[in-house]
Parts: sequence; C-alpha cells; structure tokens
Amino acid sequence: MDTSLIHSLSDAIFHPSLVDWLMQTTAIPSSSVNSSVAFHQNILGQFTSAWNHFIASGQAWSFFIGLALGYIIRSLTSFG
Repeated sequence: MDTSLIHSLSDAIFHPSLVDWLMQTTAIPSSSVNSSVAFHQNILGQFTSAWNHFIASGQAWSFFIGLALGYIIRSLTSFG
C-alpha cells in the first residue's frame, strides 16, 4: 500500500485549519467552564425555615388529621 496516499489523506483530514475551525465552532463558552463556583449553603437553616413554614401554614395539622382519618378508615374497612 502506498504510504503517500495515507499521509495525504491524514493531512487532508487533520489539516491545521480544519482542526482550528472545529475547535472554534465546538468550543464551550468560557462562562460555562467555571465549575468551581462556591455555594454557600446553610442546610440546617434551610431545614429550620422549611419546618417553621410547615408548622405555620397548617400543614402539620392536615398531616396529623389525615393520619388519624386514614387509620380510622383502614380499621373500619379491614377484615380481621
């Protein structure tokens, strides 16, 4: 097999201008590359805030009433 044909094909496929064009058109924007953004999370504070909202909004009462009604309905409809 003629090696000059292989070299000319590889030069055509991997031509520097073609590689440069591919790198420019498929480049990732620099704004999305920075993955080292520091997140200041306060997990305990978020949990406390969610719990206080759960209590203040009346969802806790609804939860306990639903548990009680579900238990009563289950006990009335079960065989045994």
